[in-house]
Amino acid sequence: MPNTRRYWLEDPQAPFATFLSVIYNYLNPEAYDLETLQRFVKRSDQPKAVRFNLEFREIIVNPKVLPQHALFEASDYEHGSDEAFLAWLWRELYGDEPPEPS
Repeated sequence: MPNTRRYWLEDPQAPFATFLSVIYNYLNPEAYDLETLQRFVKRSDQPKAVRFNLEFREIIVNPKVLPQHALFEASDYEHGSDEAFLAWLWRELYGDEPPEPS
């Protein structure tokens, strides 16, 4: 992994780079745009949106797969923990949809 706090910007093939880069692009304090992110995740014609959704499903089930501090570096969230931020974001993007297909 590159020696940077935001490694996913330098290495798009890094684990969960798509998820983190999308979070960084839409939910960092300087460019916060939840409404556009909500539309983006519904774009099944966009490979990056499809990849984001797949990665988010894996992360929401097991947040420990993300490197420590990576999510905070991407979003600078104020939710107290990765788990709280992810739970909030899941509800905002997918409502009551379960993370794993039934």
